[in-house]
Formats: sequence, C-alpha cells, structure tokens
Amino acid sequence: SYTGRMVIWNGVMVLPSWEAARAVYTLQLNVGGSAGAAWTTNGTNYPNTTTNQDTLVWNDKFYTLGGSYGGVGVSDVRTSGINCDGSVGSWSAITPNTSFTDRTPEGAVIINGWIYLLRQSNVDGDPAKFEYAQLCSTGTLCSGWTQKTSPYTGYRDAFSVMSSSSSIYVIGGESYDCSNTTQGWYATTCSTGTMCSGWSSCTTTGLPGITWKQGGASYNGYLYNIGGQTTGCPGGCRPQTASVYYAPLNADGSVGCWSETTSMPITLKAMHVHVWDGFLYVMGGLDCTEVTQSVVYRAAINSDGTLGDAWQTMMSLPSPRDASQTQGSAKWKGKIYIVGGNASNTIYYSGVSSYTAAGSYFNQFDLGSDSTLGDLSWTATLNGGTASVYYSTASSSSGFG
Repeated sequence: SYTGRMVIWNGVMVLPSWEAARAVYTLQLNVGGSAGAAWTTNGTNYPNTTTNQDTLVWNDKFYTLGGSYGGVGVSDVRTSGINCDGSVGSWSAITPNTSFTDRTPEGAVIINGWIYLLRQSNVDGDPAKFEYAQLCSTGTLCSGWTQKTSPYTGYRDAFSVMSSSSSIYVIGGESYDCSNTTQGWYATTCSTGTMCSGWSSCTTTGLPGITWKQGGASYNGYLYNIGGQTTGCPGGCRPQTASVYYAPLNADGSVGCWSETTSMPITLKAMHVHVWDGFLYVMGGLDCTEVTQSVVYRAAINSDGTLGDAWQTMMSLPSPRDASQTQGSAKWKGKIYIVGGNASNTIYYSGVSSYTAAGSYFNQFDLGSDSTLGDLSWTATLNGGTASVYYSTASSSSGFG
C-alpha cells in the first residue's frame, strides 16, 4: 500500500521504516494542523527489521501486519500499547497470523473493530488476496482470518486502500505488464464483520488515468487520489504527477465523479498520506528517479472537498522515507510516530499535547458606575491554534455597542 503505512489517529502520526532499521519517530500535530516540537526519541524499538508492513491504531494500541524479513514474506501480527505520555510500550506478537507470506500487504483498515487486509498479487501473477479478522478489546484477535474474494482478478500491486464509514475502497494499481489500471472498487461491511456486499466497480470519471504508487485518503465524505506514477516500468526518470483529485461519497457507499483540486508542490509517489483536523498531510515518498524524500507538506481541506489554494511546507522527516520500503506510520493524540529508517533503531516522538477547540466563553463585568475604560488586557497560554477575543461596552444610557 502507498497509503496505509502511515497511521494518524487523534493527531499523532507514526511512521515505521525499512529493513535494517527499527526506530519509531514521533511529531506533534497542533490544532490547526501546524507542526509542534521537533522529532524526538521515543525509546522503544520495533522488535525486528521487517519491511512493508501495514500499521494501524485502534483503542490506544498499534498493530502491524505481515511484511517481509530478510527478503522472505512473514505473516506476523504484532501490537504495542501507547502510554499516557505518548511513548510506545513493548511490542508483542499475537495470533493467529495472517494467511499469506508470498505477497506484500497493500493496505489495511479497521472498521467497527474488524481488520480488513488486502495483499498484492504474488510473483506468479496469482490474484490479490483479501482477508479480515476481529479485534478484541484486550488487543488480541478474537477470530481467525476469513478469506474473501479480492476486487482484482489478475495481477495488481501498488493500489491504494481506504475506508469511510462501513465501506472499503480500492483504487488504481499496476498490472503485470506495467500498465496502470483504470479501475476502482468498493465493498460494504456489516457490523458482524462479514461483507454485506460483493465488490462493485466505483466510478473513475474525471480521473485522467489512474496512477499507481499514488496516495489515497478519505475525509468528511470525500475520497482523495494524490500523485503517483503515471506509467509503469520505463527506466530513468519515471513519469509521475503532483495532481490531486477528489470525489464525493454517496449514501450507499458508491463514488461520485472525480474533480481536480490544488496540486502538490512537487511530483511524488509512494508517499505517506493522511488527514487530521481538516488538513491533508503528505510525507516522504520518491521522486521520478526513485530517490527517497524527507519532505512534509499539508493542505487545508475545505468543506466542499477541495483543497486550499496553497500547500504549506512542514517540519521534514528526520531522514528520507518512502511508503514502498517502510513498516508504517501512525498518529495518536496529537503526536506523529515514525518507526525505524536509514539504519536507525531509535523511536522518536514529540511531547507536545494537542487540544480540540473548547468553544466560546462569555463573561460580563459591571463597573458600578459610568467610567472611562482604558487599556484592556488579558493573559492566555495556548498550545497550538489561536484564540479570538471580542468585547463591547455599555453605559447606563445606552446598550452594548
């Protein structure tokens, strides 16, 4: 997957990394989407150097699924609790393992306490696989993995996986002959974890041609398709795009027509993409020559699904990362987490907290008699975001003005 390796929850982003690295890094996201403190050490390393895992967060716990270790596919499922200060606890393996070791996870989502995992086709061209299992409140798995039909019948990899409400969405990807697919699919889940429907084709109207290694996200009733490679296998600088497209989600889970919105500052593929507090974040990725990037950008998401007029540059990653070679990333309570990368075995996080808007506060003072009001001053301690102060005056002969 080129979306699910970073997980953001309640303002914390966790970004695991690639082989020969086990570090976890964290960065605070403030109210309003700005970056907080610098990347700092967390202290608990990931237990091994598995790559290409999917990373999720649910009920104050991280989960990693599958991947590869030493070039060999693994089916491990691991979990770690998150401490009150945002630091990551010790990691432990839970069972049962996922079903397949001969293919890389492309994306995973959690819906109503169920994990849904999609894996790419294997080297023999066997179709992509799809399976799901239930999470217990204790952090273990309550069920074995149930295998279901995937949306793709042929070879596919590098597609994006997203969820919104009770539906799962799979967009784009690369076929065996290095061409990009123009397909998108969605399916609806039931509260019992089973699939209420089979996979249905969702519209790609408005997309000029679906990319692969693109970013994907869902937010506030819209899907987003971000950047990616526009052709398959040529050497040299491989064509890619900075374009961003969005589409409304209908009440039945189907997808409306796609429209273009504000492009990223540079072309990217294989980047980490997430949303939090009304902002779309893009982290790391690859340029057209496969050089790994450390850039971090954000764009405001408007109520109509469009992005703001300009992307803003945020604090760079501690070292370059791309979603095709990393374990994952996540957010939790205003912090961004990164696990591993570039031969590091350190976990980084930021200790700055984040708070949601508290609403409005009103107070009225009676001075007892008509008086001349001089300077009006106040003190406030803000942890990110802004505060607006309004006042008006009245006299014994007139109302508030």
